[in-house]
Amino acid sequence: MAFETLLAELESIVEDEGQIPGVYRCRDNISNLEIRIRIRELGDGSSPERSSGLSSGRVGSGSPVHGTDNSAVSLPKSSEPTYEEEITLHWQEKIFSKGEFRLYANEDDKTFDNPVQKKLACDAKKQMNEGFVPKNRIFTEIEGEKERESAYVPATTDPSEEPSFLSMLVQEGIRRRGTFQTSSAPPTRNIVVEDPSIETQIKNHIVLTNQQLMVVKLDLEKDDEIELCTISYSSQGVLTVQPDFTWSGRPYRLELEGSTWELWIHHSSKTMDYESQVKERKMLNEVYARQTQLQQAQVGDDFEMPPAGVLRFYLQAEITTAEGFENDNLRINYIIRYPPGWSEGSESDLYGVTQQCRTTCNNKGRDVANFSYPIEADLFFNLSQLEISKEDIPRWPQLLIEVVSEDYWGRTRIEGYGHVTLPTLPGHSQRTIQTWIPTVNTPSWEMRRYFIGGTPELQNLDYCGNIYKGGVNNRLGLGTRSSGAVTVKFNVIHQAKAFMLRPGDGKKKSRRILMDRLSSATLFTSVNTVLEAFKRAREKLVKATGNLEQNP
Repeated sequence: MAFETLLAELESIVEDEGQIPGVYRCRDNISNLEIRIRIRELGDGSSPERSSGLSSGRVGSGSPVHGTDNSAVSLPKSSEPTYEEEITLHWQEKIFSKGEFRLYANEDDKTFDNPVQKKLACDAKKQMNEGFVPKNRIFTEIEGEKERESAYVPATTDPSEEPSFLSMLVQEGIRRRGTFQTSSAPPTRNIVVEDPSIETQIKNHIVLTNQQLMVVKLDLEKDDEIELCTISYSSQGVLTVQPDFTWSGRPYRLELEGSTWELWIHHSSKTMDYESQVKERKMLNEVYARQTQLQQAQVGDDFEMPPAGVLRFYLQAEITTAEGFENDNLRINYIIRYPPGWSEGSESDLYGVTQQCRTTCNNKGRDVANFSYPIEADLFFNLSQLEISKEDIPRWPQLLIEVVSEDYWGRTRIEGYGHVTLPTLPGHSQRTIQTWIPTVNTPSWEMRRYFIGGTPELQNLDYCGNIYKGGVNNRLGLGTRSSGAVTVKFNVIHQAKAFMLRPGDGKKKSRRILMDRLSSATLFTSVNTVLEAFKRAREKLVKATGNLEQNP
């Protein structure tokens, strides 16, 4: 694939000191990038073209070119430029300067510890044997040629702050993070490392966007050099060119001691012809189609559906906090009770006990126990079962809780009872359960609760809710008092075939309540059952009539 000529520009950032970097999103392989650099030295009194002014003054070694405004510069006409050079560069292409070529060609490979420098030394010796002598003044510095030192970022405002052992370890992990990947796609295999090494831990626990860097420099032939252009490419497919391309054709202007230079930076990557574009799109469509097939083969497109007239109620809840209770070291016993017409799934666990949790003081000065205990339930509501049980009004399941405390000596006390009806609407919701405890109006009860525990408690946890199983639920004469509160978060999903009926209906029809939709689905099923029974009875009648006609 050839690099796209038109890049999708993200933004043009104008920072202090006149820096004008260009930031682009690249959808093609970075190895197809081509950049044409052109420089021209102006003599005394020469007349440059309309140019982008740059910061004046001497630019020291390694200093980047800074852009200012785009004002036109008009100087008197004079002689021709004294020096001009133009070169086309590919991504991470090494161009030697005269000093670098002498250094790499004359030194032994063993004197270099950097593997990139060893390769450059071999390339320089090979070019020298072929009779190549560099005469260019534009040269490049590629990724890995020189070790880049990351600047230490202080964590405080103290000017005398020094790097800690942890910060140095993080910088070492960044340096040894690994090879650069040009693709930003997430891995599809070996995502989980069962037994990670120390190197893997340091490598994976640092949030860092990998980048490759390429610097274009100008040799001033006085043991000095300046940076003309800096090009960086991140693993997220973002290309940064600083300064930006000279799209308008006007050059940048470099004013140095005793000389003035003009700089053009052009994007000269080859464009793709129409046939290559069609071929590439076809290949990408085939790859995407193959990925879609693999995903469908692994996930599947068939979902388990409840039968007609049945609502599937999937619950994921979390007992988050308990606050305002008298004692410490709390635990919560819970149970989910469902009325007639409901049933539970095969893997549902409708009762349990949380962990024992100590309380801490929150910002409001109240003692709070943070549980974060998950609850999961899979329930089914069937209208036909409701008719069999002769229930007139459908009821919703309830969550019943019992808060218990335990002290250092193992004495347990009932801290509160409470209940809440599960949400009737799908989605996320939060409920606060206000609890109560039974009391006895005698001084001995308070003393017994304080010294030995064993306070009055309910024989059955169902009595704290509105679960009717026939008869009368009478609480007359039961003395209670208020206790603390328990906060529960609910996440509910509803699934039923009735939701799939008539998908083309308007908004008014789609606003029918849940019971009406389930009833219509149940009615549709009942009508089909009656028709099938009538058909079978008619066939039997026709068969019996035929037998009578054959035997008069």
